Amino acid sequence: MAFEYWGHSIPETPEERLALGTALVVVDLQRDFVHPAGHCAKSMDVSCIGSVVPANAQLISLARLHSIPVIYTLVTQHPEGAYASPRWIADNLRYPNFEPVQCIEGTWGWELDDDVAPNAADILVRKFRRSAFVGTNLVEVLRALRVETLIVSGVAATGCVESTVRDAIERDFFVAVAKDCIGDATPELVHAACGTFERILLPGDLTNATQLAETLARVEARPRGAAQSTIGP
Repeated sequence: MAFEYWGHSIPETPEERLALGTALVVVDLQRDFVHPAGHCAKSMDVSCIGSVVPANAQLISLARLHSIPVIYTLVTQHPEGAYASPRWIADNLRYPNFEPVQCIEGTWGWELDDDVAPNAADILVRKFRRSAFVGTNLVEVLRALRVETLIVSGVAATGCVESTVRDAIERDFFVAVAKDCIGDATPELVHAACGTFERILLPGDLTNATQLAETLARVEARPRGAAQSTIGP
């Protein structure tokens, strides 16, 4: 049960946190990252990172079922490199045989994978660094939606997902991560990310899609007024 501390009501369970007002943030499920014909597949194996697309499609359907806003982030590069920096370029050049020209805005590879295509009600946030909060209006969007809790999914678990989760916490959002809906280059990297999330998230907030479905069903079944706000906006 929620408890009072220093004049604040502290939600103690995942159910209570999801009842505060929730949004799903789907990180970077763009063709250049997850599709076998995308840019990254030219120099690396994307089978592991791309394997989470179906689970994300199911998670997105679950969010829509519960009227939870769906927010997609898209890594966005300028055709002439105007959004890049020496540090960003050097970081990308660490990978063998990789040319960092992925996700050029407006290209086929920049777009979201067909299996997680947005609908008219969804929100797309262009981002230029790992975190979905750096250089974007994501905070303003979430505050306008009266969101206090984020469900985060997508790729890469040890990169943009982790950066987004950490920045969400620093901006005072509660965060849940669906561990079967985050991907990376190898299963070992996903496991490492889950170890990090186990340490930095609140108890029960490193979860999976099945557990989320059960928790959201309980939230909807609560008597009117039992939650501080509805699941969606």
